[in-house]
Amino acid sequence: MPSKKHDDADRAPLRRRSISEALCHVLGNTCRIAATTQSFYWNVTGPQAASLKSIFAVQYREMHDALDRIAMRSRALGEFVAQDYSDAVLLPTLLAISSSKSDQMLKILIEAHEASLLSLDAAMDVADAYQDRTTVALLANREEVQGQHLLDLRSVLQG
Repeated sequence: MPSKKHDDADRAPLRRRSISEALCHVLGNTCRIAATTQSFYWNVTGPQAASLKSIFAVQYREMHDALDRIAMRSRALGEFVAQDYSDAVLLPTLLAISSSKSDQMLKILIEAHEASLLSLDAAMDVADAYQDRTTVALLANREEVQGQHLLDLRSVLQG
């Protein structure tokens, strides 16, 4: 019968790869939402433009900072970070908006954050299953901040 230590060593590459793949989904979603938010910052018009620009700027800058933390966690697990985000959970059409209507922008971002939060939950489940407290803490923080972004967007939409 193999020892527990040997069994854990055999599972280590699977553990790292599984957690890193989950992080890749979170990274892809965060990257897409950050890019979309920044695009909306550049293109929003109308009476709420100034206040929305302020909200969008805070959010896309925070998400850009989060990208490094997520990617570096994957690297700390010994895995390389994906060079593209084709496997991200969000629809690839997220960036394909041609309107500058603020209500439409807010609805798109709200839906994107909601979908991304589901991906965060799934990633936390993977990290928790492998007892990776560091990744769980990183993702819990991400969930808290992204949840606040979602709340801010909803409050503006509801007026």
